[in-house]
Amino acid sequence: SSEEPEDEIRHLMHLRRLQQQKYYSYNPALDGLTIDSDSDNDYPAYTSRPRPRPRQAQRPVVPDMRFEQQFYQSVARLEEEGLSRTWVFVYAVLKDQLLVPFMSGLTWSLGAHFWLWYRT
Repeated sequence: SSEEPEDEIRHLMHLRRLQQQKYYSYNPALDGLTIDSDSDNDYPAYTSRPRPRPRQAQRPVVPDMRFEQQFYQSVARLEEEGLSRTWVFVYAVLKDQLLVPFMSGLTWSLGAHFWLWYRT
């Protein structure tokens, strides 16, 4: 009775090895790889690397649309105009962090509401 679980474990390990061999033999991205079947660890040991992918065409650079850069430009512009720190706070911080996001959210909400109203 104690040999049955061991036999079942051996059988499951054998099935796992067969499944790995089947996967690696049918996966074209892994051509050129060999599996070290004598290894005792759970993962196959690769003896070579897969072929590199062909290079894709160069894509254009993505512009920097982060809030931080826009905020720093707004503060620099206001300081160049000679405004005090208080007015920089009022114009830059309150406008860029409160007023603009509020108006943007309000616009999207009203637009979605009217779109649903129009569609029904």
